[in-house]
Amino acid sequence: MKLNNEKINKVLELLRAVQQEVNDTIKQEQEACQHSNIAECPYQESTYYSNGQPPIRVCLDCGLAEGGWSFKVLFEKSVPLSPRGISRELLFKLKQGDMV
Repeated sequence: MKLNNEKINKVLELLRAVQQEVNDTIKQEQEACQHSNIAECPYQESTYYSNGQPPIRVCLDCGLAEGGWSFKVLFEKSVPLSPRGISRELLFKLKQGDMV
């Protein structure tokens, strides 16, 4: 359902189109990337009544990120790794698209 205001509807449609172009570009660049510039946020131990958080890696070239106890995408496509340390806060600022 649209508003009765054509000016607002037009701007919202432009915003949707730009966001789709951003998403498509990110996906294309992540698929083409060699993921040779990786940063890693290491395993975070559990604290009182909380679960530990698994390690997360992000490609600093395309923003692809993956987390969990075993890495697949960034390991398979990348050169032998010696990932740089990075904070979780910074990692989530650099991450683009969904986590794999």
